[in-house]
Amino acid sequence: MKHRRLAFTLIEILVVVAIIALLIAILMPSLARAKAMARMVQCQSNLRQLAQAFCIYAAETKGRLPGMYFDAGADWLGSTNTWPPHKGRMPEDGTIWKHMGRAKWAYICPDDGRDKPDFSYSSSVLLAGAQTEMLAGAHHPLNNFNSPNHTGSVARMKAFEGVPVLIEEDANYWLFTNDHEDGWCNDDRVSDRHLQVGGKGFGNIGFADGHVGKVQLPPGRPGVGPSDYFCSNNYCIRIKGGKWVSAANYWSPTTPTYGYLDHAPPASNPPASITH
Repeated sequence: MKHRRLAFTLIEILVVVAIIALLIAILMPSLARAKAMARMVQCQSNLRQLAQAFCIYAAETKGRLPGMYFDAGADWLGSTNTWPPHKGRMPEDGTIWKHMGRAKWAYICPDDGRDKPDFSYSSSVLLAGAQTEMLAGAHHPLNNFNSPNHTGSVARMKAFEGVPVLIEEDANYWLFTNDHEDGWCNDDRVSDRHLQVGGKGFGNIGFADGHVGKVQLPPGRPGVGPSDYFCSNNYCIRIKGGKWVSAANYWSPTTPTYGYLDHAPPASNPPASITH
């Protein structure tokens, strides 16, 4: 007696294929988000390593943090630490390189889309050469970022979870165009490239005590004025003793930055010469 050979019909195969395709469509966003989360965690790990290297450097230099691009010989990234200036290797000639275990990859966010970037992070110019024992806190406005009110008042302000010493800088505002300038100042803004939803995402900040946190700040947008996004000019640092110092009040291309916080004036309305 012959038995008929059992087989799937075309309709059954198509149903199975449709179910598999539906499952893939459901899982893909979750997988993409998981990968994006992993890249953000790696970026945070990079910043933590850098921030802790800053702390180690400070422990070796009587409590003073590294300098930056305008502080030849003390530049954390190394561009101005050799002669002639701007010829140093980044990051190998930087002051924290010896504390980084030669981990050159730790200077670059895995989400940085630039072609072979040298670095993805910038240090606060306001804190170049600052004594860590002076630092007590920092805050920024909740809105109206171009307001002249930089008096240090906590009203209408939001506190950072520490004092920002390193940020993940947005490549378009202005890391990309200032490719050797490793300081966070003026229009420079924190990136928001991680976990983007509805035009809003997160960036990472390394704090003076060595820990790292993510922040969500108003993003820069082409054609939109600086009052609508957060930049370096929009935050203040509180020094032990109660004095506040505004990042908008100090900037001058001819003013040495290293150790500025030692003699910085109290936060006040930005001078007329300060523009974003």
